[in-house]
Amino acid sequence: MYYYKIQFSSLPRVLLAVSTFSSYAMDSFEHKGKKPEIELTYLMRNSTLKKVYKNGREVTVETGQTNVRIPFEVFTQYHTYTESHQLFTMIFTGYDTITRTTADEVVRMYRSNLSAKTSTPLVFYLPEIVLQTPPKVEGLMRKMSSLYTLGPVEKDLRMISCLLQLLSEMSAATTQQAFQEKNQNNLYSNALYSKRAIAYISEHISERITVTDLAEAVGISNEYLSRLFKKETGQTLVSYINMMKLETIKELMDTQYFSLKEAGRRVGIENEAYLNRLFKNYTGITSTEYRKLRHK
Repeated sequence: MYYYKIQFSSLPRVLLAVSTFSSYAMDSFEHKGKKPEIELTYLMRNSTLKKVYKNGREVTVETGQTNVRIPFEVFTQYHTYTESHQLFTMIFTGYDTITRTTADEVVRMYRSNLSAKTSTPLVFYLPEIVLQTPPKVEGLMRKMSSLYTLGPVEKDLRMISCLLQLLSEMSAATTQQAFQEKNQNNLYSNALYSKRAIAYISEHISERITVTDLAEAVGISNEYLSRLFKKETGQTLVSYINMMKLETIKELMDTQYFSLKEAGRRVGIENEAYLNRLFKNYTGITSTEYRKLRHK
């Protein structure tokens, strides 16, 4: 199966978001690879779609799955309906680049992003077919379809917000699909525990966070989570928590001109001696030296 990395440098634009009911027995359409938009078609009820590429390769999309049309793809699309059916179609643009990639690369990027200090904004992965459309997606599609009827949507932030949520859900499903394709379901589960721990740290960065807190949040033992996290990210949980707190401290010092003590309190570190030691271990310099360097 083909996979695609889609990157945006600005907010996308929604051009169409409609839910369609019909009872036609069959229709077809030739995609010539010239339209610049991305099209998602979710087969909600009683429908089958077949894509036939110029080289003879055939791909079938079943009810409950989502077809992804990428701009440079050339194929003939055949729709077959067994009875009254329902489709959701969304077309959007505004992307910067689209790169064809592989399941191996999707897996690799997912695992490498776990150890990254920051994530790349507005980057999503989609396959040519989303084999299991996430449950949340149907609700988002219904909402987008309703918003679309209200008037022009290109600048409607509610529509864009729904699209970004939808792409995030689809991207997560794509990642799981790639792991399954490579017969690495166990590795996906392990990575998912680590990702949930990272999300918890981000959401509770202003609080004191312990390994026990994290283990309880993701539903596994302290020891198991610690072992998985180190394997996935190359860091211990404690070192990762400290790194994220210190990144937040530096941001507060740089943007809001907080003292180290004030910034430390904002991330749940009250012990000033410990904070000073942690800051120097992490940055290699004292907070006073750091401030002088930043304000030269």
